[in-house]
Amino acid sequence: DVYILNRDLNAIGIIDDYGSLIWTPRYFEPGDFEIYTNASEKTLALLQLDNYVTRPDSDMVGIIETVQIESDPEVGDHIIAKGRCLKSLLDRRVVWSLTNIEDTVENGVRRLLTENFISPIHSSRKVENFILGGSQGFTETMSAQYTGDNILEIVVNLCKQNGYGFKVILNDEKKFEFQMYQGIDRSYNQTSNPYVVFSPEFENIVSSDYNHDKSTLKNACNVAGEGEGLSRKTYAVGSVSGLDRREMFVDANDISSQLEDGSTLSTAQYNNLLIQRGRENLAENPETLSFEGEVESIRQFVFGRDYFLGDIVTVKNSYGVIEHPRVISVIQSHDENGLLTIPAFSFMEVYE
Repeated sequence: DVYILNRDLNAIGIIDDYGSLIWTPRYFEPGDFEIYTNASEKTLALLQLDNYVTRPDSDMVGIIETVQIESDPEVGDHIIAKGRCLKSLLDRRVVWSLTNIEDTVENGVRRLLTENFISPIHSSRKVENFILGGSQGFTETMSAQYTGDNILEIVVNLCKQNGYGFKVILNDEKKFEFQMYQGIDRSYNQTSNPYVVFSPEFENIVSSDYNHDKSTLKNACNVAGEGEGLSRKTYAVGSVSGLDRREMFVDANDISSQLEDGSTLSTAQYNNLLIQRGRENLAENPETLSFEGEVESIRQFVFGRDYFLGDIVTVKNSYGVIEHPRVISVIQSHDENGLLTIPAFSFMEVYE
């Protein structure tokens, strides 16, 4: 069953006769959903823009962003409602004023959310029921400067660089609770956790698509900050050499050594900002290796029981290709044929 909540987060109805439901939680980006159901006044009253969609077997909560009515004289009219999960709320804010962060990545993200959602200077920017969940104590650090950047894009990029996932859940107090987390290694590369292996050998993967791509890879960059001509501040990021080196130029002229409080960053502090900007740009141009496959939903390994978003698993195909990628999304499709589960596995190498 699919439960519908209104903008006040009160339950207003259930949709249990849909033709199909596609439910796709994602580790990095916001998850998404699509409901295809018969058109009626009752159903249309439920599937209104900005209403929320929940399922009892998932902590993902969707926001209805698109509603379409399709007319068909042969099979009748249908409503298609689509949207993204609560993570998309981060897409509604930008970094309002110059913000310089030298801290752990987790603390940096929490600061951005506090200053732009929870306790912003301008009260109109506050989201009343948005809160932070408990800190995970992640130790990876960052040094960055933002002005006008989209909060969702910042958080997604930082998570990709450090292997974190995040979600925004609806807790028992009807609060939008932001949480960061990290998947568990269940591959053959470790011995602490039970293995999760998808392979035709074990008859638990119906089909798989394999893609290994270096066409857009960049692994070294020259980051240029403030200044003009020969006096412009630059920093080289990436130590790969020879034919394996693939360079790019990063214009970081927006990074300023002068802060709003009148203080000036040291050379080391400013260089750290250039390094971070370089890493961000390299992360957007990685070597990618991905698997996507239809798995048996009830055979051996079940999503939500044996493996979860962000977990690292082992995948083998019929040609002997074996990799240990991360589960970055899981498409769950419900229709008259039953449940179809399609995990997407991805490995991205980011050069420091």
